[in-house]
Amino acid sequence: MAVNWTPMQHLAISSQGGPLLVSAAAGSGKTAVLVERIIQKITDPVSPVDVDRLLVVTFSNAAAAQMRARIGARLSGLLSADSSNTQLLRQQTLLSGAHISTVHAFCLELIRQNFMRLDLPADFRIGDEYELSTIRADVLEQLMESAYESGGEAFYDLVELFSSTKNDSRLQEIIDRLYGFLVSHPFYEDWLDQKLADYENAPAAGESIWGRIILSYAGDTVERAKRITKDSIAQMAGDEAMEKAYLPAFQDDLYQLEALSQVLDGRDWDAAVSALFHFQFMKLGQLRKYENTAFKDQVQNGRKMVKESIASLLSHQFCASEAEYQEDIAFLLPHIRLLFDLVKDFALFPRRKGLHTSFSALFRLCPAFFPGKATKEAH
Repeated sequence: MAVNWTPMQHLAISSQGGPLLVSAAAGSGKTAVLVERIIQKITDPVSPVDVDRLLVVTFSNAAAAQMRARIGARLSGLLSADSSNTQLLRQQTLLSGAHISTVHAFCLELIRQNFMRLDLPADFRIGDEYELSTIRADVLEQLMESAYESGGEAFYDLVELFSSTKNDSRLQEIIDRLYGFLVSHPFYEDWLDQKLADYENAPAAGESIWGRIILSYAGDTVERAKRITKDSIAQMAGDEAMEKAYLPAFQDDLYQLEALSQVLDGRDWDAAVSALFHFQFMKLGQLRKYENTAFKDQVQNGRKMVKESIASLLSHQFCASEAEYQEDIAFLLPHIRLLFDLVKDFALFPRRKGLHTSFSALFRLCPAFFPGKATKEAH
């Protein structure tokens, strides 16, 4: 039965002549589209490609098995309609040797096939997690001992900043976790240098990477508060007792929220801090002998949520002025620089222990895969 592909799916299936990036949500048919793209390539009437000449990588063994099974099912379906088609028969035979696997399995296979070119022993193996964690802990301990001997006052300040008074385990944990995050990045030193530049050339708070996120979050928070306030005003319309007791306060809330929203749109950090600091909630009037207590609680709870969200913005996101932010960045800069240096030093531990990462091996095997990086030593 023919599948009715969407225009974008059809484009993903049939596009030729260069790199193609497809981004789609879970359950949107990515696997089906990829299977169809593969089928069309191996059955192309003009320039067919054998299925074992294609590289298909996934993120899990289950996904790889499913992909292979779906391709096999499609080939079987085509053969049932044209059993004498030699091209289809050939692809069905070659499918068992097709390169359909996880990224890790592909890298391992490529390295095993070229171990001699990489100066690796033929019997190299993959370290298990317990073994590697033990080696990392040993190297990290050595790194800390060396830093204590030669790091001087700057290192002691770093320990005091990140760790408790009892020991330096917190700093060790940060180094290890940061390394664990960076190890998946092909050029982690470049990434660290870029992040350090955010401290060395710190822009205004509102223009920093942190400030932009905070301002965006604050804008969303205020918009949500405005919706809650407007809904409450609309719901109390016609209720004379509640309007008399509550409406002035809710109208004032909405007025201040609208003003705060405009300030946030202007991206002036100090103006936002000031607006939040001076945000005042009027006291609600007395609502005695009101029978609809459920509605009364609903309106009060809505306002409570608004008050808590505004208080949270001031205490957690806009807790420092522009001058205080710049002072904090200047204080953190030498500590961040030293922390990154420690992480870079720690990241050398595979080489020191005679270990290799799959990326470092692939880099040496296929430097052309990484344009602009060929002259760099890769970890």
